[in-house]
Amino acid sequence: MLFTVDILKSIDELCSEAALEKGLTPRESEILPYLAKGYDRGFIASELTISVETVRSHTRHIYGKFDVHTRVELLNAIALRGRDD
Repeated sequence: MLFTVDILKSIDELCSEAALEKGLTPRESEILPYLAKGYDRGFIASELTISVETVRSHTRHIYGKFDVHTRVELLNAIALRGRDD
């Protein structure tokens, strides 16, 4: 996956704002941008020095707080948050 620096910055900003709005914990807020950028659980676990199962657990909590069931739904919720279209 190739992203420009500007797009990655925008993803980080959108994730930060969405995390605040949804009441994510600090660790969930840390994991959210990795999910939004398409990284798998193994990579996230390695980067954050936690187990894959811990990443899985946090991911389930994030999905619950966003009321989504898939990563695509999560990305849409992040991208479209605040819109009433």
